[in-house]
Amino acid sequence: MTITKRLFTLGGGGALATALLLGGTHAWSYAAYLGRDYAITTNQDRIARVCDNTRNDANVKVEYFRLSGTRGNRWNYSDAGCSETGAGTVVTQMRVCEQSPGDERCGGWAYRP
Repeated sequence: MTITKRLFTLGGGGALATALLLGGTHAWSYAAYLGRDYAITTNQDRIARVCDNTRNDANVKVEYFRLSGTRGNRWNYSDAGCSETGAGTVVTQMRVCEQSPGDERCGGWAYRP
């Protein structure tokens, strides 16, 4: 039997958490947004994927913190498609930022449920 459970949390840039319970095991994934650009975790929250959906010639990145305390970021320079971080310890929080003249615009932080 397969059960799908979705949890929605609104704040800053809005965050979406999805839990999938499959045959007694579960996998978590959560997302952070800035407009139509987003980041989502994969591989049991050990990889962050950032996706650019705006086609506005602005690069996007995911900023994140890992369970190990490491802070990192991954840019997507393609103005379409997605880029991924390498696998590491669990990503505990992340947000999406977009390059803009002068400074970056960033969405709110999304936290691992």
